[in-house]
Amino acid sequence: MKAAQEVAPYQRKPGRDNEEKQIAELVAKGKIVTRDIHKESWYDIIEILRSFIAAS
Repeated sequence: MKAAQEVAPYQRKPGRDNEEKQIAELVAKGKIVTRDIHKESWYDIIEILRSFIAAS
């Protein structure tokens, strides 16, 4: 477990770097990117999607 905790930051960095690159590409194409979301609203939407998927 300790080894996993030690390498986690190094494993996540490429993902974060790639995300920043993708966001920059979207902005360059004129897209609106919202970085700070209202987390409560986000969780509400996710719950609706989970219910929809469970009902399928």
